[in-house]
Amino acid sequence: MRRGHELGLLAALAVASALLAFLSPQFLTTANWVQILAGNSILLMLAEGMTLVIISGGIDLSVGSALAVASTVAGAVAVRAGGNPVLVFAAALGIGLAMGGLNAFLISGLSIPPIVTTLATLGIYRGLLLEITEGNWITNLPPRFLAIAQRPLLGVPAVIVPGIAVAAGAHLLLTRLYAGRLLLQVGGHAESARRAGVSLGRVRYAVYMAMGAIAGCAGVFYGSQLGSVQGNAAVGLELSVVAAVVVGGTDIFGGRGSAIGTLLGVLLLGVIQNGLILARVPTYWQQVVTGAFLLAGIVSAAVERRREERRFAL
Repeated sequence: MRRGHELGLLAALAVASALLAFLSPQFLTTANWVQILAGNSILLMLAEGMTLVIISGGIDLSVGSALAVASTVAGAVAVRAGGNPVLVFAAALGIGLAMGGLNAFLISGLSIPPIVTTLATLGIYRGLLLEITEGNWITNLPPRFLAIAQRPLLGVPAVIVPGIAVAAGAHLLLTRLYAGRLLLQVGGHAESARRAGVSLGRVRYAVYMAMGAIAGCAGVFYGSQLGSVQGNAAVGLELSVVAAVVVGGTDIFGGRGSAIGTLLGVLLLGVIQNGLILARVPTYWQQVVTGAFLLAGIVSAAVERRREERRFAL
């Protein structure tokens, strides 16, 4: 099923690219494709982390707020430390792990449903950030900090590299490592995994703290790429993250998914949004398209799950 879905995504990506190339000659230019990859690298990082969370049977709606908090912390440390990348990444990673750990404690320790927990922390993180910063932007970022994402690397912006690295790591985890098989087992058959001696609590702590760590590191690249840090950054980003994961074939109910599918889902959404921008379509239609893709992915997952249940019953 995963291979067939990925081939379908490749076909959809090819058709969309051909159509957009016909509508806009600028679409197939190298500069435009570099822009697509650079503009969606951070989304790819977060989506791959979300893939692991959803496969394990959870969800993290606080990812956009966590990214904003991490980017603000990274920017503040960069200003004080002259852009020292070690200190910047250490601070962002630390706050990311703390936010992921809080989500894991509420979900695993207090047995609060993931969607309720992360919806609450979404508001908490965002509200505290706006209160502490008083809505002010950090704009006097040092050159060393800006170079983290903007400097060229092998002829392309450096921000592209971490997205590819996270996707490759997630693919390796899910296809080659025991931990990946454990995530699939916990997400698909949690009770069976528990009876087999698997600590569900440890698995949940691992995935949510991994999501927090990815959000922390992504926050550094986010602030560096934009050239400024703001408290209201990445509002609504969680919609795009979840949509890319679901479009990529990860079952929203857990137990199934792939890093390659998520990569293709991010590319498909990125290509379509890029085409809408080139066609000068109003911004709100991008949200409509993203929401439509998310709904289509959820419906597809539900239909596939019902088919499997019928086959099992027979």
